[in-house]
Amino acid sequence: STGPTGAQRFGSRIQRDLTPPFQRWFEIEAGPLVAPDVAEQVNRELAPITEIAHATLDASAFPLASAENYADLGVGTGALLATEGDDRMPIRWTAAPPWSLAIEDGPSGRIENVYWRRHYPAWWLPRTWPQAKWPEKVRKLIDGNSVAPVDVLQASYFDPDSQGWRLHVIT
Repeated sequence: STGPTGAQRFGSRIQRDLTPPFQRWFEIEAGPLVAPDVAEQVNRELAPITEIAHATLDASAFPLASAENYADLGVGTGALLATEGDDRMPIRWTAAPPWSLAIEDGPSGRIENVYWRRHYPAWWLPRTWPQAKWPEKVRKLIDGNSVAPVDVLQASYFDPDSQGWRLHVIT
């Protein structure tokens, strides 16, 4: 039982020290490029944004997903997926199990592409990705409120043209 116990302890200690639940663990403040004579005013204006950011994380189940992620990190790789939420939960956090990931690095040696294959009941798909356009075969399952599993590949990748990250959902 040493391995599982150690993994849980590692995860809880990392969370306690890095991102303690329902506590302020970061501040959004003026950086070194902000002129010293305006830094205090900028910090006053940024203080409410720090409060909103913490409240958003707390309302978005980040503590639970990050705890799962830290436990996975203790035995190899941890991955968190952040997706758009709604008014009740502004960000949806999911700890992706490392055994279901394919990770690919880019030319600089940094991780640039992460692929996660997962099965979803068909009726979950429109709730999970409300803006998605589904192939006809999948659309029929969704329209029939089917519980049949649909194999989905989520591809999170770095787009060098826009210098940003993208998420594609492929069935």
